[in-house]
Amino acid sequence: MLNAGIGEGQPTVRPPFFDGTNYSYWKERMRIFVQSNDLKIWLAIKNGDSLPMKKIGDTLIPKDEDEYDEADFKKAQLNATAINFLYCAVNANDYQKISRCQTANQMWNKLVITYEVLLSHLQKVSHVKWVTDGERNLGYFHSVVKNRRRKLYIHRIQDDHGQWVMERAAIATQAITFFQAMFTADPSVTASALDMIPRLVTDDDNARLCAVPEMEEVKTAVFAMDSRSAAGPDGFTGAFYKAAWTIICMDLLVMKIITKIMVVRLASVLPRLLSPHQSGFVAGRSITDNILLAQELCHGMQVDNEDVILKLDMMKAYDRVSWYFLMSVLRRFGFSENWIDLVYRAISNIWYSVIINGIREGFFHSMRGLQQGDPLSPSLFILSAEVLSRSLARLYADPIVAHFTQPRDAPHIHHLAYADDIVIFTSARGDTLERVRAVLRSYEQISGQAVSLRKSAFYMHPKALAPVLERVRDTLGCSLDVFSFTYLGCPIYHGWKRIHYFEPILKKMRDKCCAWMGRYLSPWGKAIMIKSVLQAIPTHLLAAHFPPKTVIREMESIMARFFWSGLGGTRRYHWGSWKTLARPTREGGVGFLDFMTLAKSCSAKLWWNFRTQDTIWTAFMRAKYCSRVHPVSKQRVNDDSHTWKRMLDVRAVVEPVIRWRVLSGTSNFWWDTWSGLGALHRQVDGCSGYWTDGVGDMYRSDFMIDHDALPPDLLRQFRLEPPSLVSDLVDIPVWTPSTDGKFTLASAKELLRPRRNDEVEDIVLKKCWQKHLPYKMSFLAWRVLERRLPTDDVLARFGFALPSRLRSALSIWWAQRPRSRMLSFLFHRLPMIIRSEIWTHYAACKYGDARPNFARIIFRVATAMSECIYRRWPSGGLLPSRWSVIMEHVRRGSGRRRVVPIRWVPPPGGTIKVNVARAPLRGAFAAIVRDSTGKFLYALSSIAFRWEPVERGGMDVLLRCIQWCISQSFLRIQVESHHSELACFFREGTPWYFHDVYARLRFLCSIVTVQWFHCDVRANAPTTELALWAVDSKEGTREFTNLQDLDIRVRSLLPMDDLPFFRIDEDGGNP
Repeated sequence: MLNAGIGEGQPTVRPPFFDGTNYSYWKERMRIFVQSNDLKIWLAIKNGDSLPMKKIGDTLIPKDEDEYDEADFKKAQLNATAINFLYCAVNANDYQKISRCQTANQMWNKLVITYEVLLSHLQKVSHVKWVTDGERNLGYFHSVVKNRRRKLYIHRIQDDHGQWVMERAAIATQAITFFQAMFTADPSVTASALDMIPRLVTDDDNARLCAVPEMEEVKTAVFAMDSRSAAGPDGFTGAFYKAAWTIICMDLLVMKIITKIMVVRLASVLPRLLSPHQSGFVAGRSITDNILLAQELCHGMQVDNEDVILKLDMMKAYDRVSWYFLMSVLRRFGFSENWIDLVYRAISNIWYSVIINGIREGFFHSMRGLQQGDPLSPSLFILSAEVLSRSLARLYADPIVAHFTQPRDAPHIHHLAYADDIVIFTSARGDTLERVRAVLRSYEQISGQAVSLRKSAFYMHPKALAPVLERVRDTLGCSLDVFSFTYLGCPIYHGWKRIHYFEPILKKMRDKCCAWMGRYLSPWGKAIMIKSVLQAIPTHLLAAHFPPKTVIREMESIMARFFWSGLGGTRRYHWGSWKTLARPTREGGVGFLDFMTLAKSCSAKLWWNFRTQDTIWTAFMRAKYCSRVHPVSKQRVNDDSHTWKRMLDVRAVVEPVIRWRVLSGTSNFWWDTWSGLGALHRQVDGCSGYWTDGVGDMYRSDFMIDHDALPPDLLRQFRLEPPSLVSDLVDIPVWTPSTDGKFTLASAKELLRPRRNDEVEDIVLKKCWQKHLPYKMSFLAWRVLERRLPTDDVLARFGFALPSRLRSALSIWWAQRPRSRMLSFLFHRLPMIIRSEIWTHYAACKYGDARPNFARIIFRVATAMSECIYRRWPSGGLLPSRWSVIMEHVRRGSGRRRVVPIRWVPPPGGTIKVNVARAPLRGAFAAIVRDSTGKFLYALSSIAFRWEPVERGGMDVLLRCIQWCISQSFLRIQVESHHSELACFFREGTPWYFHDVYARLRFLCSIVTVQWFHCDVRANAPTTELALWAVDSKEGTREFTNLQDLDIRVRSLLPMDDLPFFRIDEDGGNP
């Protein structure tokens, strides 16, 4: 057996072993390993020639060994050495694949075809997109594909006469006949059948829809394509169009790109065309609103009103849409003939074949239906479904028709639709059900749709009388079902929230964890699957429902059992509870999701939407619960719905962090947080929820309030700082936990999550999760540091007391400060790598057949370290697994030290410079203005209000300085500061508390030329000293136009700006 040395005088090791997974890493390691031994061997593997050949006539045949010359012997010997390298590196299965090859180059190409080409193909066929590179293996993808094909295999079908057909040809005939009939029928449409559709599309809309696409539109559509999607008729995937964009951009004519552009343009028109009861595929509308509304209506249904909930099941909804009906609907809405022609050409050229057990059968043209998967189909479908929505709206506009029980002044909800998922809310009183059934029949006749009465069902109050139930069943023609029912993936129930309502979501999680695919995941892959797949399953449910705590605990138990389980799903000891695993990594956790925190965060999102948005759900909830009082003052009642109760549970935490930016003064003066002092009702005893005074009303009436109602100092602050009211703009809500002021679920989770008692970050645990470090090494380091491995010190809890000084030793290690940045990069990651390799080798020796080999541990640590360096600096290539080469690379990459002079640099001629600084750890800012000669022109100091963010004071100082410069006719301004946060107004995405001053600064910057520069703190010493003086003097805001008015400490520092400071700098990247 071949052994290749890693250096003179060092023990020998085998080539890097390939176990069938993680091929890309092994390929790169193999290249480095072979090149470090002999470059000729690598060339023989990568680009090697065939065996020595001889020519007989026009045919080449291998030479016999007795015919070899010296060059042939060298070639054959080099090929044999290369073959031996590969034999020592592969497992038994791969050995069988490459053993028939004659040359090392053929073996290498065989591996490439097996693990690159075939792997890429299987990943596309399996449609698995969540697996990372570390889990890309053939066994897993083969299993996914085989399982999908097994489920799709057709053994037999039942014909129209109820007879079972088992022959493949007969099965194909039945399938082709069925689909040809379904895609052929085309009902007619009369003009009066669509008189409920108004003309809403304007000429300007049609002009924008039919305009010639801009190049940027085409590029956006191309780069929005999935790179791993199935290839089209031309054989090209989305990855090809992206890679070859610069070449093909002028000659691109692909139908799926045209339909993508049409969808984007149509999206701007749809919200005006569709009724609010439709929420699918419309910008600004949420699927969660439909679920919440359905649950609220079920909560309020009454037996006396004979309320009926009708859940419809549409048969083959997309496939049955009539093209003639769709074109008629588009004309009624006012779409131009050019646009209608574009739509018709996009949907009409469709041909189908039926695949029966992998064999294509038949070929026929479709006469109706929308192709599923086409980006244009959902938009066209909801446009056609608008006929049903407006027909029901016209029906319930008749006062004779009985309505479903709803709150007074609430928007009337007669149905909810999300594409083909339709729920109708009606009443059984009078002839209402007959009229609803007539509307459905009319819609079926003109649209081609068909309601499956066998799968549809109706629901009534549990105490409804039997004669009423029988009458409803006879009228509707569908069966009675009992609560709960599933709507848009969530349970809709009446009465108590029971555990078995949420059993389907638990079963789905169990199936994901316990199915066969889990056997192909490594322990590190399980963590990836939990974060990417399992945690996403209940997210949709938690957005609409707050399940019982038992259900949440079961969700976490399912994932904990899966995470700690052994091979084949065997149960093993749980070394950490889910509560521990769900902590952030900086607090000793792994970073998994705490479902209780997620549920509360979703409740916070509901409260945010309720307080800030104007949707059909928020209007319904305001009418039901807050018709006469402010939401903040609304008291909890036992009869409230579960949704409203979960919102009230987080109100005390969420409402104080919602701040209103006053524009027109529509915010409530007493109950909304708008002044920076919190909600003012806390300052007044006996404040009533009926006090609905707006901020604008109070200011316009010149504070016509009782002076005894508020403390005098608060009244003085209102008079001194009145808001700038703009009559045509409503007040803007700001989510203060996020920087940009917009609500995010991540910021809500950070606000509501449980914290450790000490709330102190552990520097040792923080260092475990370094970037560019393999996850398995970080996870093992966490287990060691948290004492969640069966080591000697951990076994002391089971009766074996042995001391451990690991944490103290690591604290001393990480407390060191390496001199260079690249050395610091190596310094911070080396303990986790060493720990991982020692543990792997220890387990192999204790539970396997391996023997202790310190040289192999050193080699594997060097290999992992070179891979980390390659991930951080890929341009340098992958280093050999030799510590001498690695340390030499670190030494060369550390850069040279250089002395950098630091001084205040005057601006060029005709330009003035504004230096801005903040007092360290204080709320004071100052600015000094000087010209190109260094002459003092102007200075300003200010102390920020205690309720405002500290950075806001710096922005105000900067704004006033620029205003002064403009008043003095200085049109070229340089702004310099050592506080990077002050540069935010020069870029997009400013924090929410800068929006008003940001708008004014942007306006001033349009008048003059303003440039931003960052400087060292020592080059900004006079301005910093002026800010410190402002803190000591407590004079508030003060302007200085004369140099002698400045404090002596500031005046003494100004002449010293010409004297440089010196800083020792070092080149190199960040660790």
